[in-house]
Amino acid sequence: MNPRGEIPEWQRRLKEDVGENPARFLDHALVEYGASHTDETIQSLVVARIRGICYLEVVNAWIAVERKLDRGPRDNIISLLEERKAYLEENGERELPSFTREELRERARKRYERASRTEETAGDEDQLTAIEKLHRLRAEGGASQ
Repeated sequence: MNPRGEIPEWQRRLKEDVGENPARFLDHALVEYGASHTDETIQSLVVARIRGICYLEVVNAWIAVERKLDRGPRDNIISLLEERKAYLEENGERELPSFTREELRERARKRYERASRTEETAGDEDQLTAIEKLHRLRAEGGASQ
């Protein structure tokens, strides 16, 4: 962002191209000022996001943004990105299933039905999924939320 809080045009285009704006994560004091001046919350978020990148196009966009920002390129950020890029090149990009709207609706309906059955089968633990058991436990006040 610039001093007026506007997102530069190149960042808007990047979001349209790859689905996200890496500068939103990277344009922060992550490491360079020492522990007392580092935003550790955003630092953890950046590391987690980098580890979750599934496509070479996205990791390349992150590398380009890190190099373009005034505060970069930071060696440790570039290193994390290069590690992720190497992982994707070696293991391949993640292929997400593509569902039609009808398939998504059907999946949601089935999840809803399973959740409804959870309430009806309160005594039958063996048929519940782990998440259903967790929801039941929380509803009964048996686990911290």
